[in-house]
Amino acid sequence: MSRVAVVTGASRGIGYAVAAKLVASGYFVIGTTRTLADTQQIGDVSGPFCAGRLEWLPLDVRSLEGVEAFAKALGRLSDHVDILVNNAGVIGTERTVEEECVAEWDDIVATNLRGAFLVSKVMIPFLRRSSSGVIVNVSGGLGSFFSGMPGGMHSGYRISKVGLNALTVILAEELRVGGISVIAVDPGWVRTRLGGVDAPRGAEDAADDIISAAMHSEFSGALVRFGTPVPW
Repeated sequence: MSRVAVVTGASRGIGYAVAAKLVASGYFVIGTTRTLADTQQIGDVSGPFCAGRLEWLPLDVRSLEGVEAFAKALGRLSDHVDILVNNAGVIGTERTVEEECVAEWDDIVATNLRGAFLVSKVMIPFLRRSSSGVIVNVSGGLGSFFSGMPGGMHSGYRISKVGLNALTVILAEELRVGGISVIAVDPGWVRTRLGGVDAPRGAEDAADDIISAAMHSEFSGALVRFGTPVPW
């Protein structure tokens, strides 16, 4: 049985790096993006990333109807999923809670938290058919209580990541009996469109951390940073 992975928000940045590395490792990867137009300049992974196969499917993680349609389309490609990486995310404008634009706040939470919830929910039956299913939620240090919660720094993004961390812990407990691991990974500050050009880490570094964490079922229910579980 082939190894199958789903990576949301895979057309660029961390998501694309994860998808490419999983293909290189022999996985059949389904990469998602809001519109397939985002993939026109990418195409299938080729060259050094030709050990597996990459297919693109459109997915707006904010939409229940879109997520359900994605699950049906996925079912025509595979009956199981071994790894789900909930990577799709947005950060928005840096504002305090008082300054926050409610429409933008809603979009951030809908993408980063509700989207991960919806995708995980419909993927659970696929993950149950794997011998070692795992969900990796891409979190961040700005959503960690242990790291502190100073004001005025992307309140919507940070709140969405706090919620994503809670979703990780709850799902890990609920799915433990079924053998599905659920792990949150803080990739650090990464050079992407979201992280900016001054970040010290590359997308490939973050991808290595995410894939490594996915191979450690003992990390289920934990937040992992640079390969090590850290306090929430």
